[in-house]
Amino acid sequence: MLRNAIQKAQDRKEINSNLDARRISFDLNGTLIAGYWTYLAEKNEKVFAETRSALLAKMKRLATARIQDYAFKSENAWKEYLEPRHMYKEEPPNILRVWEHKRHNSLTFLRLQLLPNRSSPQRSPEASSTV
Repeated sequence: MLRNAIQKAQDRKEINSNLDARRISFDLNGTLIAGYWTYLAEKNEKVFAETRSALLAKMKRLATARIQDYAFKSENAWKEYLEPRHMYKEEPPNILRVWEHKRHNSLTFLRLQLLPNRSSPQRSPEASSTV
């Protein structure tokens, strides 16, 4: 998902297209994960502001002249920049909610794999002992 957004930004000439989109997404995602784990370790919500600031600084270094410098001054400036482009209509997706949804789906999948299939006929112990 992040890599696709980066590739689209490269297609629009907003991010340097000479850079590998996969590597950029790896770096940005690493910053997000580091911020989240730092919050878990420190229980300090200031980490989120520091993470947003780090992400804006990284995006500013990646951006071409098509994105004006004012967009990277703050989270609100970034939102204002995105608003007329209809990329930011409501709230951005909550990464924690997305992660929790994926984790829930993975756990449901694992439960289904580990539980016996109730739709197949159950063999009785007597039937298996006659073989």
